[in-house]
Amino acid sequence: MIRVLRASMQFENALAREYNVEDPSAATAGRNGGASGFSGSASVAGLGLKYPDVLGKPAKQAAGPSAAENLEDFAPRFHGIISECFDAYLSTWVQHEEKQLLDVLDRSTAPGTDKIVGNAEVEDEDDAGFEPRYLYSSAPSLFASMKGSMHKCADFSTHNTMFDIFQSFRKVVSRYCERLERLLGSGAAPLDSAGVEAVCCVYGTADYCFETLPQFCNTLQRVISSDFQERVTFENEQELLRNLMNNANKTLVQSVNCSLDDAFSKMKSNKWATFYQDVGDHSAYVSDIAESLSKHFEPVARHLSKIHFRAFCDKFVQAFVQRFIEEIYKCGKISEQGAQQLLLDTALLKTTLLEAPVIAGKGQQMPTAYSNYVLREMGRAETKLKVLTSPDIVDAAAVGMLLGSDGTSPEAAAEIERLLALRAANDGEPGNLYGSPREDEYGGNSGVAALGSIGDVFNTQGMKDMKKLSGAVNKNLQKLGSLGFNLPGIKNRPSGSNAP
Repeated sequence: MIRVLRASMQFENALAREYNVEDPSAATAGRNGGASGFSGSASVAGLGLKYPDVLGKPAKQAAGPSAAENLEDFAPRFHGIISECFDAYLSTWVQHEEKQLLDVLDRSTAPGTDKIVGNAEVEDEDDAGFEPRYLYSSAPSLFASMKGSMHKCADFSTHNTMFDIFQSFRKVVSRYCERLERLLGSGAAPLDSAGVEAVCCVYGTADYCFETLPQFCNTLQRVISSDFQERVTFENEQELLRNLMNNANKTLVQSVNCSLDDAFSKMKSNKWATFYQDVGDHSAYVSDIAESLSKHFEPVARHLSKIHFRAFCDKFVQAFVQRFIEEIYKCGKISEQGAQQLLLDTALLKTTLLEAPVIAGKGQQMPTAYSNYVLREMGRAETKLKVLTSPDIVDAAAVGMLLGSDGTSPEAAAEIERLLALRAANDGEPGNLYGSPREDEYGGNSGVAALGSIGDVFNTQGMKDMKKLSGAVNKNLQKLGSLGFNLPGIKNRPSGSNAP
């Protein structure tokens, strides 16, 4: 059928060249030397066509001298007069072509076949880093195959068949998105180097398709008949590609976030409710977070374009701050000194978030918008910790004022209540360091309560904890006065001192 269709089109083209109504002289020459079998005068009106209403505009019915002038207005149409009849019967060809495209997709995305193309050393300063740095070779191959099918179809139909093949293009692009989605994985664990490379290539490939698809659509709209132009659109496929890029970014963020599990476990293991050390150096978990971010940011920066890497950093900061605040709530009770230490840790983590992308990008500075975003997001965590470091803030109204909320909404009220629940009772009281009974539980007999808690500690911990507890015991003894205890590591008060 395609062979007969092509023969019909060749015949139509020959007639159109022979009877060029736009150039009567060319039409005359064509008739004199052509082999179409038509004969007549040198004018278009003298063609003697039996069915003018089929070939073009019907000849005007007129009598008298004006009849020849009416025939002069007749412009026969030869292109498509036969071949368009095939349009309703070319579904078999469309199915064949769709199968060919799907076979190309299967071959190009087969394991071990789809190659990563790109250049990590390319300098993309001129285009501000918008071009993908890496992508899969299957994407350019697939678009080349679709363009070939489009041009093949345009040789014999720009009507129904072209619109049908356009529907096949949509199906192929959707199937390709599904294949790329499978490469992302679950993101439930940190990705290794190969995993990061694969996800970054999915990111770059989706972006390449997202930018190339509108160009392909414009070409298709120029080729297809005007009756179908408004119906040719890839909006749904564009949305699929947009979601694919978001999912790839989310997978990278989850991978780095999962690498911080051990560090946050170490953070929660600290006894923040009984924290009494002097606030100075940062906590150990902060160093672990800084080391992990430096390690996992580098391959992401190497495989993503600048614009995509910045999008990744923004999403990671958002996820990190949200998790950090939740981890603070998981710490249980937090003393005033513990909150001060966490506030110091937060400042150092803020610096880490600002420096990690620069180090990973080999000195490439991040935009000011990113710095402002980090400061604003981490400022949320700092504000909450300032509530815990302020001994005067003990009611919901004061907390709401510090948080910049009136506390009227249910969400704000719940947040204030949750924050107040973090405050450790008897902040800074050494007698409660190891969960000893509170003084008021013994009817105000502070001396008996203190001695009882010390004895319990000695019975359970043994002499190996003597040195660790000496500071706490000494403070309790000073409260009780000189009771004659002569324990190692505890200095007796001077004999001349007055009892409190």
